[in-house]
Amino acid sequence: TADFDPLEKLEIAKKKQEALTAKATAEGTIRTLRKNIEVFKKTLANLNTNVCPISAKLICTTDKTAAKQEFEQSIADSIRAIDGQNDIIASAEIELNRLNSREQEISIAEKAIQRKRKSYSFFGTSQKDAW
Repeated sequence: TADFDPLEKLEIAKKKQEALTAKATAEGTIRTLRKNIEVFKKTLANLNTNVCPISAKLICTTDKTAAKQEFEQSIADSIRAIDGQNDIIASAEIELNRLNSREQEISIAEKAIQRKRKSYSFFGTSQKDAW
């Protein structure tokens, strides 16, 4: 007898697609966050000079401490967000592995059923009588 509901295959396909979508979304978010970090670091490095962002001919003497802290905080927040997205990716991969394993179990069960049906037909027993 089958150890699965035939509709389970559809449910597995749906869940696999959801996990793949979550993983792809998280990967895209990580790429964006990494680009943001690069921009924040570049801006932070520029704040450590006296050169004015408008023109290199101007000297800036404004206290940039608050702005530096803001960019440092943005970098730290982005790094934490990357960690969170990596957790989403890891969970999606675990779910995909689980679903792939179940899919293999179902495939094995289906093949066993097909072998039984073939053996019944080989011995002249109708499938109706066998089930």
